[in-house]
This record gives sequence, C-alpha cells and structure tokens, in this order.
Amino acid sequence: MNIAIILSGGIGSRINSISIPKQYFEVDGKMIIEHSIIKFIQNKNIDCLVIVCAEEWKGKIEERIKKRNLAKKIFFANQGASRQESVRNGMRVVAEQC
Repeated sequence: MNIAIILSGGIGSRINSISIPKQYFEVDGKMIIEHSIIKFIQNKNIDCLVIVCAEEWKGKIEERIKKRNLAKKIFFANQGASRQESVRNGMRVVAEQC
C-alpha cells in the first residue's frame, strides 16, 4: 500500500504580506493545497492520503474535497508545533487508519 502525506500546517512566514497561509491561496479557482490533493488522488499508485493541517482549515479542505467528489481514502491529522511533530502526527494516522 502506498500512502501520501501532505504537510500543510505551516503559516507561510516567509511571505510577510499575506493574511492566510500560502497553501490556501487560490490559483485557477482552487486552493494550492487542492491542486496537490487532486494530483495525489489521480495517481493510481497512491492508495491513501493523509492531510496534516491546522484544525481551522480542515473544514474548508473537506468542503473542497466533497465538492470535487474525490474518491479515495483521505484522512486528516492535526498539525504539530514543529514540522517534525506534524510528520509524527501524520504517521500516527497512517498507522491507525491506512
């Protein structure tokens, strides 16, 4: 089984002039993270997808996934205080769900 983890818990701190994290900017009518999700879902080699994100963005991402009717196992993990902790949270969901 091949599992992809998308880490999207960052705040985009290197872009000082924005009010939302860069992964949630819209490009061509889709959030940047949405472009990534679609590519992983379309990849026949990926069986399961785990999205690590801030709780405040989870509902918005779920809404976009449902809107596009993406059919694959998609799970969510909470972001951590650091990238390493976010990876650990994502791996924990992999162990539990996939």
